[in-house]
Amino acid sequence: MKSINDISAVYLCPNGYLGGAERYVIDTVAGHFKYGRLKPMIVFFSDGPAVELAREKGITCHVLQTPFRLSRPLSLFKALRELRALFLRYNWNLYHATMAYGQIMGAMATLGLDLKKVWYQHGPVGEKLDLIASFFRVDKILTNSSYTLELHRRAPALSSPLYGEEVIPPGIELDEVEESRLIKIKENLNPKKIHLLMAGRITPFKRYEVAIEALDHLFRRQPHRKDQIELLIVGGVGRREDEAYFEKLKESVSKYKLNGSVRFVGATTSMTEFYDVSDILIHTPKAPEPFGLVVAEAMSREVIVLASDAGGAKDLLKDRVTGLSINFDDPNIEEVLSYKIANLVKWVEEDLPLLGQIKSLAKKNIGDNYSLKATIQRLEKCYESLN
Repeated sequence: MKSINDISAVYLCPNGYLGGAERYVIDTVAGHFKYGRLKPMIVFFSDGPAVELAREKGITCHVLQTPFRLSRPLSLFKALRELRALFLRYNWNLYHATMAYGQIMGAMATLGLDLKKVWYQHGPVGEKLDLIASFFRVDKILTNSSYTLELHRRAPALSSPLYGEEVIPPGIELDEVEESRLIKIKENLNPKKIHLLMAGRITPFKRYEVAIEALDHLFRRQPHRKDQIELLIVGGVGRREDEAYFEKLKESVSKYKLNGSVRFVGATTSMTEFYDVSDILIHTPKAPEPFGLVVAEAMSREVIVLASDAGGAKDLLKDRVTGLSINFDDPNIEEVLSYKIANLVKWVEEDLPLLGQIKSLAKKNIGDNYSLKATIQRLEKCYESLN
């Protein structure tokens, strides 16, 4: 069996924009340098903020120069040739493919080469690209939660890896607080208000409109709350098709006269400061999320979490123990959420002891079970076992 010192690894990341999967790749590779013995590179299939962030962290990155789509054979062939040349140049003997797209490209570019292939399933699982990816050999499939692993095992025709499947969740370790950034953010906030937070790429899947409509319900019942609560939405529009959704969100804010109560902050390379100025995180995606990175991160910074009781979040959140839950498919979710927000805001104002207990237990759970150091140790042990 090869030791980790004999392994030359690369992480394949399909997207250059900065979403949860891209943050996972960057944080994990940085974690190898900090806690492990492996020194991987990253190959991005497109340029964008994720590439910039990775380079800021001192990670060696390559960006494919050939724009391509799987449906366009000529551009695909050129991109595969470019990717294969990188494998031959650096003599990588293991790749970690992010999502099905990464596995498809990695497998095709390395046909005939002697190396180990790891496919990390972030979810969703069972879509067309997963089925295509399953036609290619893979040595190990990793998932970010027991929920994602269950979906993978239920999906038809997906790969049966030589070395099996394993759950290795993302490691949670936020950047240190930058005091100058924190001060600047606080200067733009009213310290007398209770701040709600939603975070992630602006896309219909995140269902930001639910919180906006919930605030409208709440302020209609309790008009005085309008001057006491502000919702911060932190995230950028990563894809052109999401721009129309963003415009609808802004129209809803104007329609409900919430311009002073809802703030679109835009994209950020560091969430730490936003967690530290927030009281409550709201997380109500359209469908169960495979893991729930912002849920785990918020818990690690002692932010009270109000999240859907489905998907990977179930591994993280126990109602009234490590957070508070809401039924994600409730037909009246906007109204239900409005009452839950009202109750939580009251608890925050009263400094209810239960909130302190929830914060403490949630932070301990993340520290004990989801630390970046533990994740790196598990990944490197996994990679060694393949060789």
